[in-house]
Amino acid sequence: MASRYKNLIYSSAEYTEIYNGFCGVELNGSSKTSSRARLAFAQNMYKNYDGDGADVIESIPGYRQFAHYGEKINAMYYQRSPFGNGDHLLVHVGERLMRHPVSDIYKKNAVGTEIARLTNAKSSGFEYGSRFYVMDTDKIVQISDDGTCKTVSEDDAPPYVPTTYVNGEEFEQRNLLTRNFKEEFYVADPKSHLFSSHGLKYTIIDPAERYCSLCGIEGNDQSELYIPSYVDIAGVEYKVISVEASAFSKNNSIKLIHLAEGIIRIYQYAFSKCSALETLILPDTLSDIDEYAFADCTQLKTIYFGESIGFIAENAFVNCGAITDIYYALGAEEFFNVSTHHELNAANIRYRSHYEKINLFLPFHDQVDEVTSVTVNGQSVEFNVSEYKEKITGVSIIFQNSEEATDVKIIASGLLTPLDTGWLDNMTVLNNTTPYDAVVNCSIAEVFDGRIFFSGNPDMPNTVFYTERADQNHDGALYVGRYNYFNDGVGSRKVNGLLSVRDMLAVFKEKDDGAGSIFYHKKEGVDLGAIDTIYPVAYVHSGLSSTGGCISFLDDPVFLTEEGLMALNKENIYYQRNVVSRSHNVNYYLLKEDLSKASLCEWLGYLAVGVNGKVFLADSRSLFVHTSGSREYDWFYLSDIGAYNDDKTVYRYSADDHPSAPAHPTMAGEKADGSTVYSAKDENGEMFYYSVEDNERYHVVPTAERDGGTFYPATLFISHERLLFFATDDGHICVFNNDLKGIAPDEIKASSDYDEQTYAATMGDRIHPLFYSFAGHAPRYSAMTTLDDCGIPHLTKSTVKKSLVIKAKSEVPDSIICEVKTDGNDAVTVAKFPAGETGFDEFDFSLSPWYKSRYVSTALPENEKRWIEKQIAITSDSFASPISLYSIAYRYTIKGKIKNNI
Repeated sequence: MASRYKNLIYSSAEYTEIYNGFCGVELNGSSKTSSRARLAFAQNMYKNYDGDGADVIESIPGYRQFAHYGEKINAMYYQRSPFGNGDHLLVHVGERLMRHPVSDIYKKNAVGTEIARLTNAKSSGFEYGSRFYVMDTDKIVQISDDGTCKTVSEDDAPPYVPTTYVNGEEFEQRNLLTRNFKEEFYVADPKSHLFSSHGLKYTIIDPAERYCSLCGIEGNDQSELYIPSYVDIAGVEYKVISVEASAFSKNNSIKLIHLAEGIIRIYQYAFSKCSALETLILPDTLSDIDEYAFADCTQLKTIYFGESIGFIAENAFVNCGAITDIYYALGAEEFFNVSTHHELNAANIRYRSHYEKINLFLPFHDQVDEVTSVTVNGQSVEFNVSEYKEKITGVSIIFQNSEEATDVKIIASGLLTPLDTGWLDNMTVLNNTTPYDAVVNCSIAEVFDGRIFFSGNPDMPNTVFYTERADQNHDGALYVGRYNYFNDGVGSRKVNGLLSVRDMLAVFKEKDDGAGSIFYHKKEGVDLGAIDTIYPVAYVHSGLSSTGGCISFLDDPVFLTEEGLMALNKENIYYQRNVVSRSHNVNYYLLKEDLSKASLCEWLGYLAVGVNGKVFLADSRSLFVHTSGSREYDWFYLSDIGAYNDDKTVYRYSADDHPSAPAHPTMAGEKADGSTVYSAKDENGEMFYYSVEDNERYHVVPTAERDGGTFYPATLFISHERLLFFATDDGHICVFNNDLKGIAPDEIKASSDYDEQTYAATMGDRIHPLFYSFAGHAPRYSAMTTLDDCGIPHLTKSTVKKSLVIKAKSEVPDSIICEVKTDGNDAVTVAKFPAGETGFDEFDFSLSPWYKSRYVSTALPENEKRWIEKQIAITSDSFASPISLYSIAYRYTIKGKIKNNI
């Protein structure tokens, strides 16, 4: 590297170039990089910060298959156990939800336990409290710690049933997940809850004292008339003190009239000619009945007078010849003093008789289909349903006297009417969506501010719902209040991402529909009765298109767009956030993928962006300032990640003879043609294998390697701690081998000289090379330096013979290839090292420098002449042959100016 800092260049001097501190890869479609510490290309390499850390890049450990379902896997989830039942992997495959204990990852062909049936479509899941929830766009399934699975419904896992009103005041929001509701009434003054007929009309007679008078009723179809003590007019409670003149005259439907306490006067003709009237119940407060008030009520038979009646005008009951029974609260002497009482003397009068029954009315404030129960102080009671215009408006309960109805708690439970398409205001609601479907048809969920936020319902593309907070009455996940929603944007561009961003919720739209593409919502406390918190928009971004993938990566909120991985960068202006790129170094490859199908997860300090058999790893510990000014991650790139169907065991020619098949004279260690391999039992009954060539048998041995088959790329990724899982469309589930440090492969354990203590002492926390396979197949590992002119683009150079030195970790690779490319020559192989397959029983750990030292340096015979730019590639595509690099170094001399070819 000295040449970069010298002004004088000497042709006789030797200069040294060192490539070290590799920080990642820069995939820009060329062989050049912006920094010599970045590789122009690297495949299936990364930094293991749990091992040798930032000093070395090395092969990613391989992965193993542990389950195969044979059909598409729609989703995978990791269920943590808060109660000691063990963590589990949940797999939504086809229409089944399978549950695997984490120990299944150490099995082959593990079979999980089916715990639920789901829709065969992409689902979403979230953890809340001690339970896990899965939404399959048709229902919500609740999974408990012990694996018990219930569908959120009235019968299986009932949603929280709210108390919507208490004494007429809104108390809790109705729950969109259930039609069930409760309303509570605390009755201290029965007068405030007396039953009242529908459609009564009033005239305010004293606004200051809040007195009103009953003046009539809408319609002429009610057989029972109940007049209350108090009425609400425009939000103000008025006391009803009288019935106006002619208010109900000539009504031919009313059979019973019950006036409540508080009414003191009935004016003339008020109920005259009510031809169907049979029973009249008057309150203790009534004192005056004006003339002709009940004239010509020819069917009136029974009258109840209260204790205050003092004046009954002439002809008040004229032509009421059917009266047979009169009940009076006081005695005969008091009744004798009532003016014009003599018009009623022909009737049978019962003194000291008081009408004590009281009919309390409990009004419903929502449209109700059915009343399921009514309880008084916790005990079920009989009740009557009150209807108006084919709608249930409330229930009435008859108490034997007013004392029974004092200081009681009444709870009425029922079913709300399914609301029509206008059940929520200011939102797009399609296809007659019901409240329940509005939530469960959502496809994305995010926990923020102790609540769950839902969106992605295609019938409600702009709407985000959120739950109530958990409390002692409910767990929160099953209570979505009717006001707990907001709308972002307009039109049909749906919300496809939700992300908790520190103190805000970011809502991503699939396209900018004219109103914005990213909406930030800030929590705001309010006092609106049943609503205590809202989430108004604090800021809006426009112009970006989200693909749906988003995650808070170690407190860096990132999301995928058509321009790559972007981040929400908080600036000094309050609430304002800049959107910046985090993926310039891999966009050339990343943007070739369908990012709407990508999975994002945090794994070992990396952000893993997995899509179509590829994984892009963003390194949280290695950041740099891009030329655009944004702070970005260094990246690594994994490819050919997937699983195989119908692959076969690889057999190799043995170096040892077998009594029934000799070793091949020249092919020891080479692959045998699988179609010519046969098995047989020797004289001891033990199985052996041989290959037939030119009618001759040759001894072959099976290996851990696999070959051929149909490849299915990984399409779905999730992570947990050290574990990175992926699934394929044909139902394979695999896990990376990072959890196998210090563990011996089965092939090694089966060796005759295997000793566990020796192995552990030798390997320490290393991962055995046999675990560097992709589901048994040989992966391709490679690292390629930038095409470098050594800072001297105007001069030719020649490499000093055997000066190329590769410093690597001490491992036992099978075969590593070093290639050199210059501006004048295509890549040529300069070395292949070491050679030959090594097994546990063939390897002397005590003598090998590959395991006794931390690293080894190997000099290679590279001798390129007269080059301007040079590039070095280290590659391995052999089975169980990982590679690693601390540094690449070589020396060169200056040979002269570039030859003029013009």
